[in-house]
Amino acid sequence: MIRKSHTLSVSAAALCLQVVTASAQDADVTGKFYYILPDVETVRFEQFDRPAFEKAAAELMPNAQVEVLNSENNVQRQTSQVQAAIANGAKAIVLITVDPKQAAGSLALAADAGIPVICMAHACHGGPAFAYLTAPFIEIGEKQAQKAAEVIEQHFSETGEPFRLAKIYGDPKFPFYTDQVKGIDPILDPLVEAGKLEVVCEADALLWLPPRAQTAMSQCIAKTDGQVDGIFAMNDDTGGAALAAVEAAAIGSVKLFGGYDASIAGVRRVAAGQQEMDMTVDYVGMNRLAVELSIMAAQGQTIPGDMVVTSYDNDYPGGLPEVHAVNSVILPETIQEAVLDAGLYTREQLCGGIAVDTDLCKAN
Repeated sequence: MIRKSHTLSVSAAALCLQVVTASAQDADVTGKFYYILPDVETVRFEQFDRPAFEKAAAELMPNAQVEVLNSENNVQRQTSQVQAAIANGAKAIVLITVDPKQAAGSLALAADAGIPVICMAHACHGGPAFAYLTAPFIEIGEKQAQKAAEVIEQHFSETGEPFRLAKIYGDPKFPFYTDQVKGIDPILDPLVEAGKLEVVCEADALLWLPPRAQTAMSQCIAKTDGQVDGIFAMNDDTGGAALAAVEAAAIGSVKLFGGYDASIAGVRRVAAGQQEMDMTVDYVGMNRLAVELSIMAAQGQTIPGDMVVTSYDNDYPGGLPEVHAVNSVILPETIQEAVLDAGLYTREQLCGGIAVDTDLCKAN
């Protein structure tokens, strides 16, 4: 029975994690488990997700074998990797899709072979799966927009002029894009209606590829003759690429809003005041959940009702149980706790490039 609600508290998520972990540690889990990543361009997948999954798997199912593959942004390659996992007798597959709308074939192959699939981070459409493990992206959009709104309001109060914003988003084929927009629009739209905000450009970076974001921002600069005050990007990689277009055009100071994934470049920009904020999922917690869901799926268990936040409509009868990992907000004053204490980067790694002369790095 899927319990429908809109949020899952951190304490509830932690409680579920403790309950499932205790069960998983008692299980004698063997066989092959596959973890299929979508690309190498997005920093988080190889740098954070892969080691977190491998570590959790070693702790929770030490007698199992884990195979990690990367599809390198190629749907056909990913389908072939799913076929290989099936041929090798996978007990479960954790799949981060290259393109959610083209996952049906992979899901059908796995279902026909009786192998459960956990769709993680990127949704998968058109077929059955055991679960969809994601983050609360409406909340992410809200927090991103709230921070942007603070700056926009201040700009208008000081200048009496609307803030000129370029929206350089991501790929609308991904469901979390739509969820982020649901969080962003109710906060930014009233500022447009009040004459405090002018959206001068809107573009999407398909497949979240940074070069496409940079091209879109270059086109925006040409269209507006460089009259842009800020950029709203959905994640760090596309935001950094859009900012690179600004730097190449030498048009002066442009604020960067949004940001997600906690790339080293993104966190350094936050520390240096070049990016208003960043956010990140708890990679360790998320991948531990992915391993736990894999164990449950392989053993034919049902996901505990308290873990399920809602039912995700993936264009297949019945939808998918949606499970959320926890997010954290990264501001200059929270970098110590959210980044360094969380083990995302060491101080030595963080305190390079534009972050060298920041208060955070000078303090130690």
